[in-house]
Amino acid sequence: MKKIILLFLIFSFNRTFAQSFAGYTSSIEPQYLVDKPTSGLVGRHNLGVDFEFYRSGGILVQTTFGVFNFADIGLSFGGTNLIGSDDIKWNDLPGIKIKIRPFEEKVNFPAIVFGFESQGKEIYIKNYKRYLFKSPGFYVVASKNYKWLGFISYHIGLNYSLETDDGDKDLNLFGGIEKTIGDYISFLVEYDFARNDDNKKFGQGKGFLNLGLNWYVGNGVTLSLSVKDLLKNTIDKKIADRVVGIHLIQLF
Repeated sequence: MKKIILLFLIFSFNRTFAQSFAGYTSSIEPQYLVDKPTSGLVGRHNLGVDFEFYRSGGILVQTTFGVFNFADIGLSFGGTNLIGSDDIKWNDLPGIKIKIRPFEEKVNFPAIVFGFESQGKEIYIKNYKRYLFKSPGFYVVASKNYKWLGFISYHIGLNYSLETDDGDKDLNLFGGIEKTIGDYISFLVEYDFARNDDNKKFGQGKGFLNLGLNWYVGNGVTLSLSVKDLLKNTIDKKIADRVVGIHLIQLF
């Protein structure tokens, strides 16, 4: 079953590249800062496919469908040791996401999204039924864009993760900024207060400070590099995590 899910996601990737680029516009709305969601959507009739490559030979594949102008749905799956010679360790379940934007951005009002996402990031820890970086679970995010030496975007959100087997069930707060650098590069700063991950089993109460760099290559393709947990919030953390991503959005 797990291999079938991964094959489905890879098929979606192939279908994406098979589409004509004729209907594509360059106004891509970022779906995430580094790990946390923004108010961005892929857009109606668009298909987004994201690949993330992380520690321990890990790969996460996520497919997002723009079912309406105001709503996305998505499916994701991955595992560790996919690269290398060790036995592959699949995530226990595929991740699902639903994202609805009832309020569009106005001059004096942010775009607001309500959503649910069960996909966490990086290693899945079976004993506690959680990811190293917890999934958002239920969330609400507000995003606002301004023109300033290009564009600058502010994002702030609340989330309640369902990954609570570690005993931490607190409501969490996160936020971040994206700043464009020229026409093709953007720099991202994300801070996750990690109120739901500060009981000393995994997190130390410092929160997660993450940085990212996105490079829009063209034809709906964006490459990303992120450095996560710069404050070394995770117990026994000695160095920040480095993650490479490939992000595609095309007309479906």
